[in-house]
Amino acid sequence: MLRRKIEWQAEFLDKLTTRGMRPEKQRAYEQNLVKGYNLVRGVFQRLFRHLHKHQVEGTLGVLEGKKQEVDRRAASELSVHEFIETYAKPGLPVIITGLNITDDEPWTLDFFRSRCNVTVGLQRKNARRRSWGRLEDAGNLPLAEFIDTFATNKTRRHWYLHDWTLPRHCPGAFGPPPYLGFTVPAYFAGDYFQRAAFQGYQHSWPSLFVGSNETQ
Repeated sequence: MLRRKIEWQAEFLDKLTTRGMRPEKQRAYEQNLVKGYNLVRGVFQRLFRHLHKHQVEGTLGVLEGKKQEVDRRAASELSVHEFIETYAKPGLPVIITGLNITDDEPWTLDFFRSRCNVTVGLQRKNARRRSWGRLEDAGNLPLAEFIDTFATNKTRRHWYLHDWTLPRHCPGAFGPPPYLGFTVPAYFAGDYFQRAAFQGYQHSWPSLFVGSNETQ
């Protein structure tokens, strides 16, 4: 290995030799090249150690963004035009309250506890994971049990039901045809994904999220 390194360095210097240069200038030129090479090599090694350290610690990747307050807007005071211009186009989150999306029983946690009598897969965030959203499986529980304990159980306060598709897992939430149990709010009725070629995935929504204010 050492021999190959010496041969490589000699070949490197020979290729960069400036013909016709006086010997003393040639030596200075070669010394500067080697110095530059060592500087670049040192930067690369430090960068590698830095990245490897973060990889081991599970902190390699995009830095955590600062927490931000999310606007809460009443549906009676938020027009579709304002929603698109103020939130949709800039990509800003907003919580819309007071939406009338059902002609039947309101969609509350009690509603889903009674209508969706199934066991669900739960997730939690793990900074060491490289999966989408740094999520990992946390366990399985009956939905009713999770709803009753997610805000009080020390462990389950960090778990949440994430993007749980209602059409697939709890179609009973929509009631019988013609599905008066749910109406798509006007803010989202123009979803272009619904106009794409049929592939089934666009029929995964609406989906349900349940979790405490300690989830990320």
